[in-house]
Amino acid sequence: MKIYIEYDSCWQNSVLENEKEYFKKLEPEKGYKRKFNKSKSDGNLQQISKNTILGVLYRLIGDQRTLHQIKKSDNHYFSDIEDNIDFETDKSFSYEELVMLINKGNDKVGMGKYIGVPRDDAKLFFSENSTKLWSVLYLDIDKIMSFISSSKINESIIGTSSLPRDLLERINVIDTSEPLKVKERLISEVKSKIEKANISLKEFEHELTGLSETDEKVIQSKNKQIDNKKINISNLKDEMLQIEHDKSLGDLTEMINTSLVILKKEFPEIYATKKNNGEGYIKNGQVFQMSFYAAALYLQIKRMKQARINIEPLLSKSGLIQGFSKRKFNSVRDFLNLLSTGGDKKTVKTPFTITKTSGKLEINIDINRDRAKKIRGMIEDAGVSSFYLGKKGLAYMSQEIDTRELRR
Repeated sequence: MKIYIEYDSCWQNSVLENEKEYFKKLEPEKGYKRKFNKSKSDGNLQQISKNTILGVLYRLIGDQRTLHQIKKSDNHYFSDIEDNIDFETDKSFSYEELVMLINKGNDKVGMGKYIGVPRDDAKLFFSENSTKLWSVLYLDIDKIMSFISSSKINESIIGTSSLPRDLLERINVIDTSEPLKVKERLISEVKSKIEKANISLKEFEHELTGLSETDEKVIQSKNKQIDNKKINISNLKDEMLQIEHDKSLGDLTEMINTSLVILKKEFPEIYATKKNNGEGYIKNGQVFQMSFYAAALYLQIKRMKQARINIEPLLSKSGLIQGFSKRKFNSVRDFLNLLSTGGDKKTVKTPFTITKTSGKLEINIDINRDRAKKIRGMIEDAGVSSFYLGKKGLAYMSQEIDTRELRR
């Protein structure tokens, strides 16, 4: 049996990120989203394959499901003759084209991006009290904890800028800073290293007992490694003692704990949310610095209100700082997009170089004539006049189906 196909402008590229894995794990109820690959000069070409041919055959008989769904189902019409299906291609024309792919499943600009420019009437950045509000972001972390522990407004505006570009630079510095760790967390980390080192040492000592005296070189090597491990364990124990007796670490831990007590009193709702598991600003003995800065911004607002400073024009309708919660910085997108001149972006476009081909395809199915006639009848009943071949491109049957048995 032979089926003759002609196709035009058929895409030869994969446009999905790790497409095989995507289809492997695809389950409708889990809502997996398609992500675009970045265009490459090679590595994303997807030539016409056996799966392509199977997809065409199912489409011709009227089955609109994806090949992945078909193969998972019990109704797999060509399952018994897959090994008898072959094909030949004649690519008469091929060319490359740069296109802009649009991921319709993503209707927002990326979390780390914004569009347009901030409006010059955005009071959050351009008003008499903007600089005073944002001044807390420019304090170092020790001063932030001192500010949290006090009950005063931060009046120092030296080196402070309320311009969005400058604020983003400062936010990035804070966001990428190392978390604050209490002394107990640091001791726990070193203890964990000691435990792992002891396990490794015992394994090496056990291996040594299984060696014979003839393995002299191996024994020497193992002994050297064991000595190094013992030295490492000794150094780790010294490090733990240093941490335990480090006054500066003790002072830092006290400042962190004092700040946490105050924030729990000021913002009890942060500790009540299930998402934080009641941990609030600290998790596993460490605090991300941005958490303290975000909280400090809201304390600055509260204290400015108490001092009868008009802060309302700087805030959203719900009384929040655009882009900040009381615990973190949400994203650049949430921070600036609603205050920009460009409005929100509804689609994300990705430049992508695709290879398009046109040509002829001959599908050969080695079956008896009765089965061939049955398949031809199914195709005629379905009445599919044209279809996509691969990703895109128009394809259609160019000749009448030949139901004669293939010559062996």
